[in-house]
Parts: sequence; structure tokens; C-alpha cells
Amino acid sequence: MKEFALLIPELILSGVLALLIVAEITYHGERLRIVKFTAVLGLIAAMIYTVLSYSLAPERAFGGVLSVDGLSIFFKLFFITLALLIIMISSVSKEIAREKKSEYAALVIAGALAMSIAAAASDLLVCFLCLLSFHLISCLLAAYGKGSASSTEAAVKHLSFGILGGVFLLFGSAMLFAGTGTINIYQMSAT
Repeated sequence: MKEFALLIPELILSGVLALLIVAEITYHGERLRIVKFTAVLGLIAAMIYTVLSYSLAPERAFGGVLSVDGLSIFFKLFFITLALLIIMISSVSKEIAREKKSEYAALVIAGALAMSIAAAASDLLVCFLCLLSFHLISCLLAAYGKGSASSTEAAVKHLSFGILGGVFLLFGSAMLFAGTGTINIYQMSAT
């Protein structure tokens, strides 16, 4: 139970993401949509819990796979703040259709969740999976303007460079594993 308490910001982001998805599925043309309010409120709650976790001592969770320390908390706060700013700015943007704003907000929150877990990852496999998830989400965000040829081009370029970067990360992880016999960053530094 204590391990889950270390990951309250990620749990909040997961809950907000699930709430936005359910709200989009059950939407039937009501006049009042509270997508932006829900996303902003959830991000602010995650931000508050992230700031409060600065007072905790550095700990590892889930068998050393995740590490909650000052650096990971800083980057969690950075990614959550960026997601909050993106949602606030995109709410007044004319480029995103009004009926697509909840999907956009869900993608932004999913990206913040993936990067928050990647910031706390002390296992190279978890880091690779989180970065791969974020890459997929950012490709979807790059291709969000369906009618625009430049957004399709951007998504294809992003996909190409992201695959190449993922291959290099996986190759580097394999080389580190071959040299140290582990994929955990803390165990690598001990050898």
C-alpha cells in the first residue's frame, strides 16, 4: 500500500484520463461540457500531490523498478505543468475542433502520465516502454489535424525519427545489460 502512496500523482492522472474517456464515450450533445475543467482540476490535484511528495525521503517502489526521489519529482512536476499549460492554451485555440477537445486533452494527459512514469523509472525496460508510449501519443498529436498535409508529414517524420531513436535506446540498453548483467540503473552503478 505504501508503494501506491508514492505514485499518487500518476494515479490521479490515470483517473482523470479514465474519466475523460468515459465522459467522451457517454457524451450525447449536452450543452455543458466540462472537459477542460475536469482536465485542469485533475492536473492541479496531481501537481499539488507532486509538490507535497518533495517532503518524502527518496524511496524505491515495486522491487526497485520505480524510484521516487527529488529529480523524478522535479520532472513529474515539469511534465504535469506542461500538460496543464497545453490544455489551457489549446482550450482557446481555433485549430482544434470543439468536439475534439476532449480527445486532445486525453492524449495530452496520457503523454504526461507516460513521461511521469518514465521520470520515476529506474529500470531500463520500463523507461523504454514509457518512452515508446509517449512516442505513440506524440505521433497521434502531431497528426491531429486530419485535413492538413503538413500535420500528416510531421507525423510521418516524427514516427521515422522516433523509431530510430527507440532502436538506439534499445541497443544501448542491450549493451549495458551485456556489460553489467542487469537493467536496473541502481544495480548498474553498484557494479
